[in-house]
Amino acid sequence: MLTTTQTLGYRSQPTGRCEYLTMAFSPLNTPLRSRWRNNGLSADFLGDYVITFLPADAVNPATERLQNEIKHAVTYIANELLENAMKYHDHQVNIPIGILLELAADPHPLVRLIAQCALTRTESRGAHQRRDFPDRDSRFDAEHVTIGAGREPVLQHWK
Repeated sequence: MLTTTQTLGYRSQPTGRCEYLTMAFSPLNTPLRSRWRNNGLSADFLGDYVITFLPADAVNPATERLQNEIKHAVTYIANELLENAMKYHDHQVNIPIGILLELAADPHPLVRLIAQCALTRTESRGAHQRRDFPDRDSRFDAEHVTIGAGREPVLQHWK
């Protein structure tokens, strides 16, 4: 049997030059609807993991707010990636669904991309909750934020 895999991002293996976390899931046994909760828990874990590496400043309350914003953005993106990987996975092929989170020495480019993508969605949905847009908007069903090198985030319709 010929199988193919698709890697979204720049690399599928950690470089070993910085902190990283890899998670993999078997997509075959549990129905998709049952996995939504697990995706949310896994995305929450990734958000918590990221902020353990961000400096906290007890004197400056803005650092805690920034940590919460970064955690929220990482959680949202991870949840979207996991849900879409599960939803569009070829269930005839036994290939684990994985996610690699790698923290570069300078996390700011990644943080900016995550925040840009999260702010592009003007709604609340799943782990992505916005105070300025508290309701889910059905116009965003099947819409996904994509971004290319040097480009602004765009909503794309995926069927």
